[in-house]
Amino acid sequence: MPDVLACIDRSAYSNSVCDHAAWFAGRLGATIRAIHVNEGQASVAPADGSPRAEARLQHALDRLHGEGALEATAEEARGQFIDYVSGQATNLIVMGKRGELSHGQRTTLGASVEKVIRATATPVCLTSKIFLPITRALVLLDADMDHRRSVEFLASHPGLADLDMDLVVVQGPDQDASEKLSWARASLLSKEAEAFVLEATDLDDATARYIERAAVDLVIVSRAVLLSDVQTQLQRIEARGVWGIRTPVLVC
Repeated sequence: MPDVLACIDRSAYSNSVCDHAAWFAGRLGATIRAIHVNEGQASVAPADGSPRAEARLQHALDRLHGEGALEATAEEARGQFIDYVSGQATNLIVMGKRGELSHGQRTTLGASVEKVIRATATPVCLTSKIFLPITRALVLLDADMDHRRSVEFLASHPGLADLDMDLVVVQGPDQDASEKLSWARASLLSKEAEAFVLEATDLDDATARYIERAAVDLVIVSRAVLLSDVQTQLQRIEARGVWGIRTPVLVC
């Protein structure tokens, strides 16, 4: 059975992480492991079971169960967060756009976001602070035919088929996205998806142009597209860009 890893901490994102994890688990037919990693130890080991830690884990478990995720467990570990998460065999990692050490920051993502995206090949959902119903997705593609992961992920998970989707192929100067557009349309033929080319300078620009015409509940982009766009920094947040809108982002 597929597995979703929900990364909770003491930040304001933890409830939303549980809610998003439950949403994905329901559509992927997955179990959920809610984990809290206490950093500062040399190796991962069972936590000391402090009352606060136990209360935090129980709260996460109660919230998951309340969202209908009955196949859920909660545990605590010690070690470095990135080492622990990158060593887990899981199908999806769910974490907040910011963590407890990024409290109050508005112009940057959490310190662990880029590390997790670069250190793993597992899809990562970066949640907004509050979970809102997800009915419409924006899939950001580029013109490179080698960058296919996001569409392949959607095509292989029937549980996501009920989402309305727009597949936007970002076409930069001197690029021809027609081949990528044809492939995207054919790949999601059975889904209610519209695919079109959008001329933009980068992913942030494309996102800003898109939200001028439509609302979106989930942004989906592959690692290859995200990391190849040097303008879309994983630390910087543009107000109307990929990270700036109050929408979860699924990095495949």
